[in-house]
Amino acid sequence: MENFHNIGVAWGAILSSYAGCKIENVPPHIVSHMMAALKAIRAVVPSAYQQDDYDDMLNYVKFAARLDPQNKDGDK
Repeated sequence: MENFHNIGVAWGAILSSYAGCKIENVPPHIVSHMMAALKAIRAVVPSAYQQDDYDDMLNYVKFAARLDPQNKDGDK
């Protein structure tokens, strides 16, 4: 969770600088969704199959569910 939090802080700072306005930190569960999307995009590249993309994508989606603040059974 700490890594996802730190990535969200960094992404918020980068997006704020890029957009020229204050953007809040990206929440950890959204970081996980974005990382899963990155892996999904990599997985559809023709002739570039890597099992790692699918393994990571699955794990990022699981982290997203665990870290979602609406999940009463998730990580707090």
